[in-house]
Amino acid sequence: MEVRALEVLMFPVLLDDESLFTEFEKFIEAVDNMHELALAGQQQFPGVYALFFFKRRVRSVGHRLAGSMGKLRRATDLEPLQPLLKKFIGFLETEVLPSTLKTLRPRVQLERMSIWLGIKSLLGFLEPPAFEEGILERYPIFLDIVLNHISGDSLEFSHAVACLRILFEMLGCKLWLRSTLSPSVMRNTLLGQCFHTRNEKSHKDIFDLFQPFLQACL
Repeated sequence: MEVRALEVLMFPVLLDDESLFTEFEKFIEAVDNMHELALAGQQQFPGVYALFFFKRRVRSVGHRLAGSMGKLRRATDLEPLQPLLKKFIGFLETEVLPSTLKTLRPRVQLERMSIWLGIKSLLGFLEPPAFEEGILERYPIFLDIVLNHISGDSLEFSHAVACLRILFEMLGCKLWLRSTLSPSVMRNTLLGQCFHTRNEKSHKDIFDLFQPFLQACL
């Protein structure tokens, strides 16, 4: 399995296989139970960032390993992850996983919360050029997806807020150049949600967004 694990870390698209996804998750947990996983040398393993979409234990391993590799700087660094990102972002947009042709090996089906947690973690490991060209240009709908989940009372609200904060801090005023949304539309969306919900924590989460939002407008 060790050789197969390295193959998965180099080619994360393999994790679209449901059986392999489950097997790999168990493998990472078992190895990390015996000794703390670490990467040797300077080689980059793009599959490490795919660990963000697993359960909490494996996700924490992913954070540790990604921390040792550093942030992804260019859109090309995201290429190995694009097949999974396309599937997951499409799922958040339609709330239905894309149908696949009948195959001998079922495709991975993740819960929405796992996808949000994975995307939130991934954003924290992207340099602005990687996000702009690797996410916003490929998936222009992404920002709309985030705002739609802020303007509702879904369980993913807090994760959408966290994603938007990262985007404000990462791109600043460049966010408006890359988005079809204007600052006034985003302001109205945030304020509208304050009137829509009576949840005090939601109010605080939104109010905490205004400082990075205003800085992004300068």
